[in-house]
Amino acid sequence: MQTASRPRRKPRRSYEHGSLRVQGWLYSALWPLREEMVGAITHLERGDATWRHGSAHLEWLRDPRHHLGAAGRVNLDDLITVHGGQLGNLLEHYAASLAALVTAATDAQVVFERVVRQISRERRIRDAGDDVVGAVAADLVNDNLDGNQGGEGALIMALRDELPRLRAARPPRLDDAYREAAAAASALLAEIDDVRRELCDACDLPPAPITVNVHGFRSGH
Repeated sequence: MQTASRPRRKPRRSYEHGSLRVQGWLYSALWPLREEMVGAITHLERGDATWRHGSAHLEWLRDPRHHLGAAGRVNLDDLITVHGGQLGNLLEHYAASLAALVTAATDAQVVFERVVRQISRERRIRDAGDDVVGAVAADLVNDNLDGNQGGEGALIMALRDELPRLRAARPPRLDDAYREAAAAASALLAEIDDVRRELCDACDLPPAPITVNVHGFRSGH
């Protein structure tokens, strides 16, 4: 079924053709932000928070500003100030959703570790030390329990018959946090694309950075 397209909005202000300032917004801020958000949505929609129990943080999913260079952050702030719109609010909303996901993953890690230890004792599974139990619990948080993860693989195989019990222990708040973060990421990506189209149309600029290869041909980055 064909989905309705987002309405095109009128430019809020006029910009000079080929404006260097707009190019800074597009290529040092919006383009890397877009690349980051496409990857983030892929992780979130498949239930992989890139959660790491050892460091208690999300390895790849972070406040998208952190993925920008110094110039990109300055240009992003300038864009938000000059252009207005919802970009700044949506960036903050997405960052808050990731913070909520960290909290939910931390709580779920504790729940899963408790259940895995209980099953290990019931089945008298050897080599179920804290590191292995923690790694298995993190796989459950990331919904990535495939039985092929290094040292914890033996425990995972021993727990194969217990997967329904393990998944039943999954805290509902964790899945809620995934959905909220995915929705926030999708809204942010849509706004990034809207702003990019508006600026490119207003200034007759390409949507992606232009690079020159060794043969002298210009191509999109």
